[in-house]
Amino acid sequence: MRISPLSMGLASLAALVCQAGEEYIVEEVFPDSSTVALDAVLSFCIDDADNFVVVVDSTRKVLHVTPWRKPIKEIPIPGKHVAADRLGNIYVVGSDNGIHKFDPQGRFVMRWGGSGFGQGKFRDPCDIETDGEGDVYVLDEAEGCLESFGPNGEFIREWRGFQRPHGFGIDRSNGLIYVCDTGASSIRKFERGGRPLLEWGKRGAGDGQFERNVDAAAGSDGTVFVIDDGTARLQRFDPEGNFLGRVDIPGLWDAKIAIDSADNAYVSNANQLPGGRPLLSPLLRIALDGQLGGVLGDLLQNPVEARPLGDAVYFLENASRQIRRWDREDGSIRDVIQDPSTIGVIESFALDSTRGFLYVADEPNARILKYDLDGKPLAEWTGEGGDGSKMIAPRALAIDEEGNVLVLDASDRYVRRFDAHGKSLGRFGGSDAIFSPKGIAVDGEDAIYVSDAETDSILKFGADGTLLFSWGMDGTGEGQFRNPWGIATDAWGHVYVADYLNSRMQKFDSSGGFVAQFAERIDGKPVKALGVDVDRSGDVILPDRLNNRLVRLRRRATFVRGDGNGDGSLDLGDPVFLLNFLFASGAAPECLDSADIDDDGRLTIGDPVYLLNHLFAGGGAPSPPYPDPGIDPTADELGCVGD
Repeated sequence: MRISPLSMGLASLAALVCQAGEEYIVEEVFPDSSTVALDAVLSFCIDDADNFVVVVDSTRKVLHVTPWRKPIKEIPIPGKHVAADRLGNIYVVGSDNGIHKFDPQGRFVMRWGGSGFGQGKFRDPCDIETDGEGDVYVLDEAEGCLESFGPNGEFIREWRGFQRPHGFGIDRSNGLIYVCDTGASSIRKFERGGRPLLEWGKRGAGDGQFERNVDAAAGSDGTVFVIDDGTARLQRFDPEGNFLGRVDIPGLWDAKIAIDSADNAYVSNANQLPGGRPLLSPLLRIALDGQLGGVLGDLLQNPVEARPLGDAVYFLENASRQIRRWDREDGSIRDVIQDPSTIGVIESFALDSTRGFLYVADEPNARILKYDLDGKPLAEWTGEGGDGSKMIAPRALAIDEEGNVLVLDASDRYVRRFDAHGKSLGRFGGSDAIFSPKGIAVDGEDAIYVSDAETDSILKFGADGTLLFSWGMDGTGEGQFRNPWGIATDAWGHVYVADYLNSRMQKFDSSGGFVAQFAERIDGKPVKALGVDVDRSGDVILPDRLNNRLVRLRRRATFVRGDGNGDGSLDLGDPVFLLNFLFASGAAPECLDSADIDDDGRLTIGDPVYLLNHLFAGGGAPSPPYPDPGIDPTADELGCVGD
């Protein structure tokens, strides 16, 4: 039933109109629903484009995916082992012990082999590789034999005499073959033409010794990588068998290894916890410096901070204590810090996007590290102030408008300010004001906000360090907190707080006035975020550590059409406000869409006339959203503040 404004009276009409507000919608989640789910990986290889072909242990599905688990194609046959040649063809050892060849588009080409005895037949094919010429090699553990074939399955030669071979690798640059003879605890090296060249290793746990050497691979410089899951480690050798180094990988079992074009080693792991979850990430990346990082398992491992920069997001992983960069355009992830082994623990980081710097808080070493945005080290300082005080435990960082670095010290509870060269500019706060500091942020006026988990409050300091006021208390209501942690500001002066134990975000104005709460659940999952940040457009970035994902939320203003002055009611004041704005240089509506009464995407004299007609002459109601607040259903260029 249509309600007539004249019959109701202005007071009744005003009661119909709800207060405008805002909501946040999920703009982007990484990894998203298109990301391929993996449990333990039975076998895998890396193609020439550095994409992965994996055999999923639980289903035996053969999947071709990017390093960030975006699907390329599925090979339509269950498999046990896989290899890819330089032309993009994929070879699959099937459950029938046959070799199945697929072209780069995933179309079946041919099959050869199968179960049996003799040349071209297999009893227990345990590994498959290709060389630089496109020939295919198959290792049969039960037969103790390695055989090579042309690209179309024609038999070439065989190698025998192994005690119990389990895996092998080929140096594609020269055709050298390295076979793990697990029964002999040795590596055997052959020429492509078949001639044996070298054998090294013996049983043991020392350098150059093996308990259960199960797979090998060769890098571009000839370095030989050998997985020994008997001692749960990766060892590196030169082509002559001289030991170069090792990386311990606890929990490793029945592993495979492959090398990408940058000579990063990738190791699969079949060891599982109860319930089938991999003990480690299904695939681990081992960089040249020996650092471990999850790749095709949990793409994000417990992210705790995230900072947007253009189309990229830098984030800190709690598990790896590495800062990584997610490029949204191609979905890639890469490590930023070139040598994290030199850092005690990365507790927090901040970006100075204007000047191109990245700052890291190394809490155990009580220092600040300065890098460029590619992770190149530039400087470091320990922060001894002019008053003799010294930084003890840098917990959180923020950058002000001048490029100064503000450091929140968890030990003495001071906020220390440094210029970009590490010169001390003073300190403020201390134990009389701050009790359990967690996060820090600076707004466009250089006001500083600190979250305090002990008092469940937010403290606001002036640019000179004077404590202005605080707000908050323990609780679940609006403006109340339970362990507030990360904190951020936007270009419009709003303050965002990661209300950790309440599993939500809260938004306030610069005076501590409550604006909104959001992000309690995303895609049906509760959100646990220690950090929060806001990009230049007002999108909110959350590192959800519980679900190992990054979430981008877009603000959408909710408003009531006609409530131009934003006072929550529809009355004579609204058309007067609009006329004053249009013709007397009056203040603009905070939400221009609310003043577009007829929703034609323009603000003209027709809008206040339309509203007056509705209020006093029984004219039609404003276009939606009305009388309840909502989102503009029509795309236009007007918008609201912060959109």
